[in-house]
Amino acid sequence: MKQKFAAYRFLQIACVVFLVVTAVWQLRVRDQWFNYATTDSSIVIEGTVAKRVSENGWWQTVNLKNAHALDTVFPKNVRVRLLGIPILNTGDQVRVECVLKNVKDAISSDFRFDRWLMKEGVSVMCDAESGAIVTGKKWDIQTRLGSLREYLSLTISQTLPEPHASLLSGLLYGDIVGMPNEVKQWFQRTGTLHLVAVSGSNVALVTEAMFVVLIAIGLRRRFAFWVLLLALMSFVILTGAEASVVRAGFMGALILCAKQI
Repeated sequence: MKQKFAAYRFLQIACVVFLVVTAVWQLRVRDQWFNYATTDSSIVIEGTVAKRVSENGWWQTVNLKNAHALDTVFPKNVRVRLLGIPILNTGDQVRVECVLKNVKDAISSDFRFDRWLMKEGVSVMCDAESGAIVTGKKWDIQTRLGSLREYLSLTISQTLPEPHASLLSGLLYGDIVGMPNEVKQWFQRTGTLHLVAVSGSNVALVTEAMFVVLIAIGLRRRFAFWVLLLALMSFVILTGAEASVVRAGFMGALILCAKQI
C-alpha cells in the first residue's frame, strides 16, 4: 500500500514539475520573433506548400516550407497571401513574388495574432499581388497525407452544400479552408470556433462513443482498446500531427487507458 502511494506521489510531483517547466519555457520564448529586413519592394520566394490555410474570394493563403529567397533561408514556415489562381495544393513547389512582413507587425489591440502565428510555426508573412508559378511537385509523406485530406474535403463538398460541407470537414479533421467568412465570423462571435477544430474534448467524446459501439457489437474490451488506439494514431497522422492534434490524440489515449484500468 505504501509503495503504491509513493508511486502516485512521484507521478504527481513529476506532473507538477513538467507543468512548471513548460510554463517557464513558454514565457521565455513566446515573444521571440524572427526579424527580417522588410521593405516596400517585393522579393521572389521559392518553397513547397505545406498547408492550405484559407480561401477568401479571389485570394488564398498558404504556408510554405523549406522557403528561401536569394541568400535568405527561412527556418520555419512562410505564410503567403496571394491570388487564388492557380489553386495551390499541398506539396506544390512554387515561386511567388511578394512583400515581406515580420510576424511582430501582426500585433493588434484585439488579438495577439503574432503569438498565434508563432504557434503555427510561421516565421514571416508575405503578401503577393498575383498568383504563384508552380514549378513542380514534391511527393513526400506530408504531401500524400495532405492530398488525402484534400480528396476527402472535395468528396464532402460534392456531397453536401456549404456551409454544411466545411462544417463536417472541420468536425472530422479540422479543415475549414472552404468555410465562408460569414460562417467563421458567426463562430468567432459566439466563441465556438473550437468546435470545428480538432480538440481534446472532441476526440475524447468520439473515442468514448466508438468504444461503446465496439463493445455493443460484440468486440472484447481489450480488442476494442487496440482497435481504437490504432485508429487514434492513424487520425493524428492523417491530420498532419500538428501540436493541437497531438494533444487531442493524447487526451483520447488517456480516455482509452482509463477504460483499461
